[in-house]
Amino acid sequence: MLRFQSRPDRVFGEILHAALEFKDDEIDMHIEGSGEDPKEWAEWFPDLAKFFSPRLARDTISRILAASRDARIHQLTDYHWYIVYHCLNYFCDVHNDLAREGKTGTCSVAPYEIGQIDFDYIVDHFFWDTDFLAAEHLLDLTPQHRQQVDVSDEAWSLAAGLRPHPDELAIQIWEDEAGWDAEPDEYPSSGTISLYPRE
Repeated sequence: MLRFQSRPDRVFGEILHAALEFKDDEIDMHIEGSGEDPKEWAEWFPDLAKFFSPRLARDTISRILAASRDARIHQLTDYHWYIVYHCLNYFCDVHNDLAREGKTGTCSVAPYEIGQIDFDYIVDHFFWDTDFLAAEHLLDLTPQHRQQVDVSDEAWSLAAGLRPHPDELAIQIWEDEAGWDAEPDEYPSSGTISLYPRE
């Protein structure tokens, strides 16, 4: 399980896994078809190509996916959050288009038939912040000011256009579960979810 701002419900967990798998499969097909040609990689995956080679992106997504399926809680860095954000954003766009065009207004996501997915809700509800998307204005902050406003070193590196150091891609086990409420999941284990989240 990944440590989000709020404990993931069943439906979001399936959406997350589907989004990561979808992008992982796309990158695999790209590597098989185009190798690691940097121009083609940048053309087809502009957001990921800024910071990751095709193989590093694929390997990082695979590690995030494995951590998300583990029973233990895992802490991500801003480089991981950057990937998760773009995977979810792309998946939700594709899913919502297909659901709109389909006869039932839904598409399959593991054990669910899901209608429209509200990506903005996902970001607001599950992401701690989106500092990893911040533009160059973060570069004007001193290290002391970055600490005061709680901007991570990785968010600053992303703003600077720096590729990740291996240490910045380490996924840590989160031992403290404080703040994770134990409320029962409001969603069934399968079935039709006409809108995520429910109104």
